[in-house]
Amino acid sequence: MNDRLEQAKKSPFFKKGDVIVYIALVALIVATFLATGLSRNKSDLEQIQILRDNQVIFTYDFLHDTVKASEGVTVEQTEEGYLVTITEGDARNVLIVKKEGYVKMLEANCSMHRDCVYMAPITDQGGFIECMPHRLIICAGELNFDPSVG
Repeated sequence: MNDRLEQAKKSPFFKKGDVIVYIALVALIVATFLATGLSRNKSDLEQIQILRDNQVIFTYDFLHDTVKASEGVTVEQTEEGYLVTITEGDARNVLIVKKEGYVKMLEANCSMHRDCVYMAPITDQGGFIECMPHRLIICAGELNFDPSVG
């Protein structure tokens, strides 16, 4: 028993083969993170849509600088883009849509927490902002939504 203990004390903690395996695993993990991070679709915004109850109530086309707004949506042009105010009864949301491809919820009276105001701005084709109490979804591009599913 003492011989095995002495032999274990004298042998190196990591053998050469172990080190090679660990280096290969670290390289594989780093390569995976780089591949997934670099392959993410970060294309420029082309269009933004605002939906209430799965109906489009506002569309802005960044490529052609065109606005389509339904009843209850007021659009005020600013130097940077548009200030969009959405009202329905007492519900009120205010967004900024900048022409260079930026959408952010500025104000909302939806709840005490106002989570939608603190969501990240939309800057690429994968982004969205949601205000559940007011039943609003702000999404980049066209939302392919089928209400019959789910």
